[in-house]
Amino acid sequence: MSDEVIISNHIMARLKKFKDFSRLASPPKTKFTKDEGTITISLDIIVYFGTNIPQLCYDIQSKIKRYVEKMTGLTVKSVDINVEGIDK
Repeated sequence: MSDEVIISNHIMARLKKFKDFSRLASPPKTKFTKDEGTITISLDIIVYFGTNIPQLCYDIQSKIKRYVEKMTGLTVKSVDINVEGIDK
């Protein structure tokens, strides 16, 4: 199993802990770019209606960054989040 798949599975487990996060966009899009010991993560997500989107994105970015850096030893350059839609 590749590093990206392992990291992606761990990120999904972390995302499920956010009550306002509904799901990843369909088909799931989690992209990784590695460059000289750094990693960039891009997530396309769906959130629930009424969510404070800026706060949710900030929370996801900071927690995913901290978690991936701790788990892999790589430096996370950025966690880019694109809100693809809203669920009821």
